[in-house]
Amino acid sequence: MKKFVIQNRKIFVAVCVAVILCVVTVLHFAEPQNKQIPKLKLPVVGNIATANIRVSIEDTIESEIDNVSQSLAVYRLKPVNLNQEKKKIGELFQISSSDIGAFPTGNTLPDGTTVGIDAQTGRWFYQRPIDFDATGGTLSDTDAIQIAEQFIADNDLYPLKELGDAKVGTTSTGDAAQGTEEVLRKNVYFYPEIAGKPVYGTFRICISISGSGEIVGVDKFANEYALVDADVEGKNYHEVATSLSENDYTLNAEVSPNSILIDSVSDAFYADPESEYIQPIYVLEGSGENQTEKYDIWMDARSN
Repeated sequence: MKKFVIQNRKIFVAVCVAVILCVVTVLHFAEPQNKQIPKLKLPVVGNIATANIRVSIEDTIESEIDNVSQSLAVYRLKPVNLNQEKKKIGELFQISSSDIGAFPTGNTLPDGTTVGIDAQTGRWFYQRPIDFDATGGTLSDTDAIQIAEQFIADNDLYPLKELGDAKVGTTSTGDAAQGTEEVLRKNVYFYPEIAGKPVYGTFRICISISGSGEIVGVDKFANEYALVDADVEGKNYHEVATSLSENDYTLNAEVSPNSILIDSVSDAFYADPESEYIQPIYVLEGSGENQTEKYDIWMDARSN
């Protein structure tokens, strides 16, 4: 009888320990991991000092800020299989996986091509040196977009329906105003949204195409992502006002105004190039003192 009781007690203790471990594990993964999400680092645009700028907020948008603060989320780039990604890049451009360097500087090959990948986020790039003697003519923007989209689709780089509208830029020499400009590349940019909202920072795909239609560069900085926290506490009106008074924001401007009156707010995301997290920001828009210049401010939307 004693042996039976002792055995039952051992089983009971083992079961209790197992249950406690299960509960702790569930609670750990069930609650938002806010403490693990690093504080967002926003860039300083153009080295503009904001200390002497007077920023005020129209009273009419107080409720707008408080409403936006109720629907914020944090996402995270999914981990990648580094060896598989390197193999894919190698097959795309006929290079060895061992030649692919680390992000953001990458590795320079003997022909001047640079290629690199971020082991943590999967962001990668491949850039051939610019050929200043190229004489392949100039592609139309429409043709460049079509080539870029086909390349993305053929190589399963990103879902086409989620790419958004393409924007086309150029790499050129000479001066367009003097009629001496020569376009060397068309650069097709895609800026995918997340949950219908724009993503600033490093979350884009750029395909560079020569005048002959050859792919000469790829920046693949947008990858698959997953929801980390769907119930983020956002800054309320008073916290936003405090952040403005403490110059805790980024002003997107080339010239610093004396004052800005904020008259609208929206939320977006920012992808820090040094982090796998994609975090919510407020985009505060307003006018300068003369009411003709428009400015927008980025601010970490997460409550302190």
